[in-house]
Amino acid sequence: GVLEQKGHRVAILPEGDPPKARYDLIFQLARDPANVAEGTRLLLEKAKKDPSRLFFVGWRLDSKLYDEAARFARTYLEDAAGKNEAEITVLNLGRLYGPEVDLADSGALGHLIVEFARGNTLTLYGEGKDEDYYIFIEDALEGLAAAPASAQPGETYAIAPSIPAASEAVAKLLSELGGGRHEIGFHRGLSALEEKGKVPGKTLPEFKIKTSFHDGIMTILKTAPAPAPPKTGGRLPRLRTPLLRLPPISLKLRAPQPSRRKLVAMGIILLILSPLLYLIGEIGWGAYQLSRTKNALLAVDFPRAESASATTTASLNRLAKLFPAAGALAEVSAAVGEISSQGTVLTQALENLVKSRRGEEIKPQTAAEFRAAQAAFAAAEQYLTLAWLEVQQIETGFLQKPAANLQEVLEEGLKVLEVATIFLGQAEDLLGYRGERTYLILFQNSTELRSTGGFFGSLAQLTLADGGIKKLEFFDSYQFANAGKVPYHPAVRQLLGASETPLYDVNIYPSFPTSAQQIGMLFSQAQGIPVHGIWGATLNFAQELLKVMGPLELLEFERTVDAENLFAVVTEEREEDFFPGTTRKKRLVQALGEGLIERLFVSSTSAYPNLARAVWESLNQRNLLLYFTQGGIVPALTEAGWDGELSTTAGDYLGIFDNNYSAKVNGVWVKRKIDYRVFSPDRSGVARAETTITWEHTGTDSWPSNSYQNLVLILTPKGSKLMGAFLNGADFSGTFPYEEGNKTAFAARLWTPHSATTTFKIIYELPAEFHFDRLKNYRLTVQKQPGTFGDPFTFRFEPSVGQQAVSAILRTEDGKAIFEGSLERDLSLELEIKER
Repeated sequence: GVLEQKGHRVAILPEGDPPKARYDLIFQLARDPANVAEGTRLLLEKAKKDPSRLFFVGWRLDSKLYDEAARFARTYLEDAAGKNEAEITVLNLGRLYGPEVDLADSGALGHLIVEFARGNTLTLYGEGKDEDYYIFIEDALEGLAAAPASAQPGETYAIAPSIPAASEAVAKLLSELGGGRHEIGFHRGLSALEEKGKVPGKTLPEFKIKTSFHDGIMTILKTAPAPAPPKTGGRLPRLRTPLLRLPPISLKLRAPQPSRRKLVAMGIILLILSPLLYLIGEIGWGAYQLSRTKNALLAVDFPRAESASATTTASLNRLAKLFPAAGALAEVSAAVGEISSQGTVLTQALENLVKSRRGEEIKPQTAAEFRAAQAAFAAAEQYLTLAWLEVQQIETGFLQKPAANLQEVLEEGLKVLEVATIFLGQAEDLLGYRGERTYLILFQNSTELRSTGGFFGSLAQLTLADGGIKKLEFFDSYQFANAGKVPYHPAVRQLLGASETPLYDVNIYPSFPTSAQQIGMLFSQAQGIPVHGIWGATLNFAQELLKVMGPLELLEFERTVDAENLFAVVTEEREEDFFPGTTRKKRLVQALGEGLIERLFVSSTSAYPNLARAVWESLNQRNLLLYFTQGGIVPALTEAGWDGELSTTAGDYLGIFDNNYSAKVNGVWVKRKIDYRVFSPDRSGVARAETTITWEHTGTDSWPSNSYQNLVLILTPKGSKLMGAFLNGADFSGTFPYEEGNKTAFAARLWTPHSATTTFKIIYELPAEFHFDRLKNYRLTVQKQPGTFGDPFTFRFEPSVGQQAVSAILRTEDGKAIFEGSLERDLSLELEIKER
């Protein structure tokens, strides 16, 4: 608002990648440690690219997480400033106070105002001499708004008063404002938090504080709502206990007395070896406790895991004094302790589902239980964030590779904790404690590929009420053939000539939420009940479950299915004795789905860790997709990449989605390979992309005999322009360009005969933002199609003349960047473009 009053047009970005539009001024205002370091890096890259002036705002908070993140962010800024890559100004704020400022962020002043409102005592810790530099919120905003005109690039400024206020002076002022009713008490056995010292930076030119400390406090007292009573079980203020001198303890033991020379020699040896002995002892004890923690978690023994975690954390914290890298492991151990303290809430929720399916009595859970678990998981998320920040600072050569591996694990852990924390906040609603909740489970046959994982000939309705299963019913999707229809996907209308589709053929949309919304609508219309979520499971997920649960008897088919023969059984049942109208292939997948779900709901607690691993792998490989209709869980799943939504990450994008419309040909017989190339066709700097897809049909004349009929959708950055298409080397005119969500897509209908290979290539011009003359950093996101088997994938980046690609993760050759691998999960590649 203040910037707008000064004539600036303002856009606010709460989180995520910066917008593509250019801005003259960029303010990094992040306070969340998870967004400070990475957000600063992204904004810095944008400031370099636009170019824009970047203002980094430093907050004065009692948060070790924030301080570490801000320190890390400043290293980016200092490096860029030293290279004159961007105009950067640092604005450090004093301690904020005022209306709408969380009192917890106002330091000792906030604590005293809470006590002022609740009772008649104002408590000071230590001697009350600790000081801070308080600034009223409106003055701080005025300072930020004035900075673009008065602050110089490359400088650091303090938007804060020049004179601090001591806690004792603040307490006396509040006592006077309260008419002397409040008594000032001292807790000299405890000391206040460590002072942060003067706000770093020079005075901002022509900036003056307009609100006196007295007037600012009066404004708070007039506008603040009545405080809530303190909650039982809440945490005490974070205080530092003073060092205590213990009296020496003397023990007289009768033992043979060694000679003075031996005593001296032993003393020297112990003096030399004591650090090593201490280190070995702590490492050994820490490793032992880590092992105990792991074993307890695998046994789902949360109390034992919590106890072992506490011991491990203490040991690693001691070790960190000599070996700083151990500090990150200590934070991880503390996170495990927080999770273990409330882990039974999750296992109880699972046991309730299992018992209700068996018809046994369940133990209903309360809102307080879920809130406590949510708080513990949120605390664990903070510990892991701190561990992630500490790992970033490990620069020792021999530790860099383990640190990189740990960083990846921490990032995955943070993703899980974020979703779990939000789930626990909605658990009452999602588990049916606030009314029945109905979810659909789609059994997607990956051998008959569709954009979201496979054709679903069957589905299940799962209804939860009061934490238990009220109804579990299975359906043949063809039951809904005449229940209602929706317009077909635009590529199907254009290339296959169909206008409407029933429920069973909706999932051609590459965005699972888009497909799920239409499936849910058609099911609701047919059954007359609301649908609150839809989950898509592929045969790949079924294979992971079979690895954990063992073979499954399909009595109707007189077959035993396990992880090894699953796809072979599905292939045989689909292709043997096939005739138009048969329901045998649908019944097989339905029977498999029914058997797996029933097996899940009779699983023992000891199976939970392995089942969790199977779910985890399938979520990351897009073989299990979760869509909910509302609540905070929706954006959380999107952020984690578990809802099957199209990626909105900035940069280049590629997504290839096959749709198998062959009546008999099983996708297992067809192998797919993808090659992607970005290049400049001339010296103009225009960026073009070349996508080549090869399908090899390994079936024979006798088995199976049909051609592979495929509707392929190729998704690219929005605004891409088709330059040409080629089928097996010849010009191809059957490509259909269209818009798919936030992407530009190209569709084609292709046939691959048995024992043959089809190669389809398209060349398109990338949007102007990828022009090589202005491109400094390049990022590519490749989304894996659910239900696929790790397609081979190669990527070549060929910069314009006079440029070279630089990357820490890609192989470089003659200025080009090259990647060769496979799509086991979504892929993200980054590189820099520099002058030769």
